[in-house]
Amino acid sequence: MAWAAGIPIPVEAYSVALLRLVAHCLSLGAGTETIVPILDRLIRLDPYDVGSRIRKVIVERRRGNPASAIRHGRRAVLVVPGSIEAVGALASELVRGEQYEEAVALFRRQIKVNPERRPEALENLGAALVRLDAEAEAVTVLREALVCRPQSCVGYLNLSTIQLQSPDLDAAARYGRQAVITGSQSPDAHYSLGSIRRHQGKLEEARTLLNAATALEDRPAFRYVQAMLELGDGDPVAGLDRYEARWDIPNFSAYRKLGSEPTLTLPVWQGEIRPDATLAIWGEQGVGDELWFAGYLSWAVRRVGRVVLEVAENLVPLFTRSFPEVEVRARYGEGTEAAMAAADLQIPLGGLMRLCGAAIGPVPTGYLYPDPARIAQLHAMYRAGRPGGRVVGIAWRSVKPLRGRSFEAPLGEWGALFALDDTVFVSLQYGDVAEDVSLVAERFGRKLVCSPEIDAYRDLDGFAAQVAAVDHVVSIANSTVALAHGLGKRVEVIARTIQDDWRYARRAPATRWLPTAGVTWQTNGQDWATPIRQIAERIGGGGGGGPPPPGAGRGGRAR
Repeated sequence: MAWAAGIPIPVEAYSVALLRLVAHCLSLGAGTETIVPILDRLIRLDPYDVGSRIRKVIVERRRGNPASAIRHGRRAVLVVPGSIEAVGALASELVRGEQYEEAVALFRRQIKVNPERRPEALENLGAALVRLDAEAEAVTVLREALVCRPQSCVGYLNLSTIQLQSPDLDAAARYGRQAVITGSQSPDAHYSLGSIRRHQGKLEEARTLLNAATALEDRPAFRYVQAMLELGDGDPVAGLDRYEARWDIPNFSAYRKLGSEPTLTLPVWQGEIRPDATLAIWGEQGVGDELWFAGYLSWAVRRVGRVVLEVAENLVPLFTRSFPEVEVRARYGEGTEAAMAAADLQIPLGGLMRLCGAAIGPVPTGYLYPDPARIAQLHAMYRAGRPGGRVVGIAWRSVKPLRGRSFEAPLGEWGALFALDDTVFVSLQYGDVAEDVSLVAERFGRKLVCSPEIDAYRDLDGFAAQVAAVDHVVSIANSTVALAHGLGKRVEVIARTIQDDWRYARRAPATRWLPTAGVTWQTNGQDWATPIRQIAERIGGGGGGGPPPPGAGRGGRAR
């Protein structure tokens, strides 16, 4: 490769054969930028050279230009429509770009164009169908692929993924073991089975498999899952150290970046006392994470001269009241970027945990202050005509921006809770709930009270007042739990069989990271009714909660 890159001949003077040789040599190494003009000239000289076009697709992907990779893939298919390699390259890039329907169509075309390569194309088609959530067809396709290629690690790996999504952990583990056996040098196979063992609570085996995956290929995603394992179920000190791997993941869910290309060109604060410095703290991940991480703000405030905090716009009123010593600014708001850039130091909000020793200290709670007047108003409204009854606030749906991450505990499964006597039920659910209200009325004969003046997504200050005003909170594992935690309020959480959040200790009824939460776990991924019945029995028996006094803050305690 070094020899090829060092040839002292102008590119224009290369013969097509030499250009192809140099392009091939460079494609084997890291010469991404060097190869671009060579490939461009090759394509101009020979537009029907499918190999050069496919290399162009791969190079654009490596350069971090997925849209360009797809565009060049489309050109390859248009210029050489009969090329099975061009069709496959485009389909693979479409999968990476989450354009699964078009990818599926192309993989089907690949099978028809070249039946001799049917087994390979079936594996790719099955993988795309998994991403498209077409599980039944994916299973059929992948099983046929395994009949043709019984030693294929990829087929077992994809079937394992399907069973994990079902979720059927035992079946997922069986296919996962076969993937490791047939692909002993596959980092993905070890990583996948390690993740399954983590969900099964088999921590030592999970550690061994994840360590093997990292040894085979040191990917940030592998180290990140190792952090999740330790934070949730193992050694939280080691987990917080590994948690920094999130900044090495290119598509990590954060509005700013650290690492090799930081968004702010400021030194990263290491926790030292700096009364002379302004510290820029910026929220990361989702609203629920910003609510939860905010518990560590007060520790930072005591160590620096001034704190500027950037968070989601809907959190600004609540955080401004709760942290009067912090300058709270809305993400993308006027003047926010200038205020952040003018600081002396920076830290992501979640980075405070490692600095303050969160792994060995008590977890802060009760640090949020909703509007006392709104709490009193809602408290009176919910109890109007029923001063002695209990008020239960519920949230049942989580809508995530990432495909396949949204989930719901259907209200049709909540019959045991709605059967409680002398109870007012309040919706703490963000989004349109009109159909849900009708379902509860028709199926259970109960009224689900909504506060139309409060948008539980945009008006988080009002939402916090709602949570503070009810006696009991029952929720799936969404941002409602983080809010109740910040208010210091007891919350009953319904956790899924696969609850991929390190704040929930697997299968445990309590967790150190959410001290106000009681956790009831599904034992069957399709069964929500059983954990809800268990929670209803606790509430009906008088356990937990209690009406907050009018005007109270911090989830029921007067400020």
